[in-house]
Amino acid sequence: MECTEARNSMVGLSSFADLVLGSRAHNMATQSRTDGEARYVLVSLLGRVLQAPPTSQQDSRQAKPPSANRGDIFALGDGAKTWFCPETDFLLWGGFDQSLGELGPMVENIVIPLDMICTYARACETLHILLAKEGLSQLNNIFIDVGDRFTFVKDRRIRDELFKTSSVIVPDLTNYDNRMARIDNAASILPGDVLGHWYRHKAMVSDNTEMWQEISGDVMYAWITTKACLSGEISEENYDDFENGVLMHPSGKTWWDYLAHGAPTILPTCVFAQVSDTEKVDGQIREEDELLSVLFND
Repeated sequence: MECTEARNSMVGLSSFADLVLGSRAHNMATQSRTDGEARYVLVSLLGRVLQAPPTSQQDSRQAKPPSANRGDIFALGDGAKTWFCPETDFLLWGGFDQSLGELGPMVENIVIPLDMICTYARACETLHILLAKEGLSQLNNIFIDVGDRFTFVKDRRIRDELFKTSSVIVPDLTNYDNRMARIDNAASILPGDVLGHWYRHKAMVSDNTEMWQEISGDVMYAWITTKACLSGEISEENYDDFENGVLMHPSGKTWWDYLAHGAPTILPTCVFAQVSDTEKVDGQIREEDELLSVLFND
């Protein structure tokens, strides 16, 4: 069975909001680790931003193997190398044909533009690529950028106001915290179009909770069914039992519950990222690009 066919079933939808909220609570401790010195890597069709290693790590990089417990150097599919700390850093992803190489299995936090994951079928396509092709097996959080663009900041004044010890702000738009407050507090120095973009998409979530629940429910459903299809353990003959929540997993849980409880948190966001001396821009990042909005005002 094609994974995208499974959404037609109504099984389990009555408690789907509870499932999404349960996943959110399960991963809350993980989210808190992304509030510190977070950095980012951008991999998209329109441009790429890689990270130079922290100065203290440059001389010792050869002695340390890649590790999921601390930052290190990872090679992308084309051999380009970037620094990345899986526990705190974000992958800003916007390219189906951009191989992540060694980086893929290390990513715990990913940001995906809304238009790449906005329907169940689209989410299945995107998740199949990320899970089957890129090997993203450690995901804890999927942030969906509801503005369909990442805002990059090079202007020093704005950078100094927005970014303290981090190089990226990925707020959870359902939870007002210090990340959202930092953007709001910088309102007086943000250009009008950028401020309008922020206010519109912050309100898009807060004023339309039912819409966001539908989007996050579709993504969660796509995650579960895609994982089921990729497991190789659920036959077409057993698929209805899987969706009906009666096909049992060897753990003693149903297969549905087993996959659901291992799912990442699905959260809405609107990303701000800085471009400084540690970010290595590869390719063109222009203000007119659909995916990227840039404040380059040195």
